[in-house]
Amino acid sequence: MDSSGFSSVTIQTLNVPPASFNGGQPLFSRDGKKFAYADFYGTFGAAIHNVRLMDFDRCTGMFSNEQVIDITDSISGFGLAFSSDSKYLYASSYLNIFQMCVDSSNVSLTKQIVATNDVFLSPYLPLYTNFFLMYLAANGKIYLSSGNSVVDYHFINYPDSAGIACDVHLHDLHLPCYSARGNVNHPNYYLGCDTTSGCPCLTTGIPSLWGGQGGAYDFKFSLSPNPTNGNIKIMYLLPQNSKGLFEVFDVTGKIVFSMPLPQWSTLQNFNLVFLSGGVYSCVITSGDLRVSKKLVVVK
Repeated sequence: MDSSGFSSVTIQTLNVPPASFNGGQPLFSRDGKKFAYADFYGTFGAAIHNVRLMDFDRCTGMFSNEQVIDITDSISGFGLAFSSDSKYLYASSYLNIFQMCVDSSNVSLTKQIVATNDVFLSPYLPLYTNFFLMYLAANGKIYLSSGNSVVDYHFINYPDSAGIACDVHLHDLHLPCYSARGNVNHPNYYLGCDTTSGCPCLTTGIPSLWGGQGGAYDFKFSLSPNPTNGNIKIMYLLPQNSKGLFEVFDVTGKIVFSMPLPQWSTLQNFNLVFLSGGVYSCVITSGDLRVSKKLVVVK
């Protein structure tokens, strides 16, 4: 496709076995360079469960380097999610959550279990939690629904971290109502054009989100409420495919709070009720770019 429209429609045969029974949660990584989906077949207690992972060329629209990763653990599953930095792929059965490093030449060798279902009653029989669908949210965390109708969600606190450092919280997000199986599906609206492959970018006439006036980067940084008692929400837009850092400074210039911002994340909620009343400077940095806003804490 170019500025004049579609020039060809190509059919590609993938070098993986066809999905024979159920395909689960197909998705692209946040940087748009990886694609994955799950497949399982058989009966409960004797199911074959695997993940199909492949590279994606955003210029040609073609897939390559197909891999099939076996995650069979006798119980089927659907859930898949990439980390914000696109380095790790998470897959779930009803029983386990697996993490894989997709930067490896042999992803299967990096597979490890980072959490196991503990059959938590939510709130009573026969409603217990397990692992079903996953969703990488705007705050950089991954949330997991259950196959049953329950009132508790799981979440992965630091998906960009290797192994158990990813910090899985089982049934630690209490919901105001019952929820079963569903989850949210959002594309990465901020992916932008890939200028690294030599592929020409289309001109749409839509103003770019990545720059501010005069060519300066615009973080689109906002925080609310302000003034506050210490509980705040920040919204922002980091440079493309870059991490950030949120810091709070008191009037003496001392850092009183600091939190990394994952790639592609756009919002965070912070509990800063430990701060004394006064005026603080809230700063987001990414590389050599920086933006600051004043925050008033009222006690």
